[in-house]
Amino acid sequence: MDPSSAVFQEDATVTIEGKDVPIKISLSESGNIIVDVVSSPKYGIFGDTGFHRKSVQGVTASGDTVVCSNVSISLGMKAESGKKSYNYINEINAASEITIDGTNNYVSYSGEEVTISFDVLGLRHYVPHSAVDEFELINKPDLKVVATPVNDIDERIEYIKSHKSLIRTAEVNVTLDIAGDIAHQVATAADRLSDVLSLCGFVQGIGPNYVKAELDSIDNQSAHSYQGGLRFTQLYSTQGDIGGSLASGRLAWGNDLSTYLDEAFDNYDNTVKNNLRVRQVLGYYWDAMNATRPVEGRLLSVCSGIELLAKRYSDLYNQQARTQDRIEYLIDELDVETDDLASFAGTTNKSASKKYFYSYSRHYVVHGDNNPSSGELISDFQAALTLLQRIIRNQLVGSMDMSQFSSLNDITPSETISFV
Repeated sequence: MDPSSAVFQEDATVTIEGKDVPIKISLSESGNIIVDVVSSPKYGIFGDTGFHRKSVQGVTASGDTVVCSNVSISLGMKAESGKKSYNYINEINAASEITIDGTNNYVSYSGEEVTISFDVLGLRHYVPHSAVDEFELINKPDLKVVATPVNDIDERIEYIKSHKSLIRTAEVNVTLDIAGDIAHQVATAADRLSDVLSLCGFVQGIGPNYVKAELDSIDNQSAHSYQGGLRFTQLYSTQGDIGGSLASGRLAWGNDLSTYLDEAFDNYDNTVKNNLRVRQVLGYYWDAMNATRPVEGRLLSVCSGIELLAKRYSDLYNQQARTQDRIEYLIDELDVETDDLASFAGTTNKSASKKYFYSYSRHYVVHGDNNPSSGELISDFQAALTLLQRIIRNQLVGSMDMSQFSSLNDITPSETISFV
């Protein structure tokens, strides 16, 4: 598996400082956007080694519009015998997004289903025995999300485990029924998919992300043949979060995953995602799952995630001044069981309370206070990580009867997440 292999390539010509510059755009298996300069015209002397542009525009070889956003342009200098020196475009770097639009301003109306296909890094969904390849992640009246593993999925999963680096693992189709042009459809689909991937990322212990979106079909008719042929492709520089690197049991399999996603997606609204900052909490959680980091850093990430959500609860619902009071209020509000965690942890007898059982080690990693042994620190980390998992779980699906889940109902500190 070569993460630098190109999975997408496009020839185009963009206009930079009034002159045409032929380029080759490519996207790698690992999600890197590469813009190679095929040849550069001659420029006068800029007086600098490069410059930044919010966007550069042009056309593909087939005549579709192309826009490269947030690019850094590196300049070279040459001198010819008997002539003045000149600058040329040496490299085009750090494009945050590239959009190729061949939709001829097509607008879709309500009642017309539009499907956008995404290439995703780091998503490994569980395929039930009743399924062949694809797995339905979300099925709502106005939204359907279906994932299909790419070829050689087992080899790719092993690559992620061993190299601690994300590559493409799935193609995800998002079908919408909303009004708007194709750019709006893609932006909306990407936003919805981002939510689904965050929720999948919780049970995986890894933060998957999309790197390419492409208009697939309109009302089940291929975009390439619809109204003479429509095309829209968008590349993203997002990379995802390596988290646990698919290396250790996950929190939900099979029917558990379907039930969890159905409930959690409805609960993952603007209040939860943005006001309570659960998306940010998930980022801390994935950092804590990264086994390449020292345990002190991982515990610090756990503490940051718990305290962020505890402060948001305090600010929004019941103002608390002390960190301990905020954490205990959060635990009570979400009805999180902690007795077993307090028994498992290494420094409960030195900590503030049974609910804040890791405070002794928390003060060590945050302030440098105290001196837990390595064994105590590891036990506190495992117990605190489990507390964070239970907090996130209860926030996302806490209104449900947990007995309907198997693995998701029984999150214990003796385990770490894996993708076996």
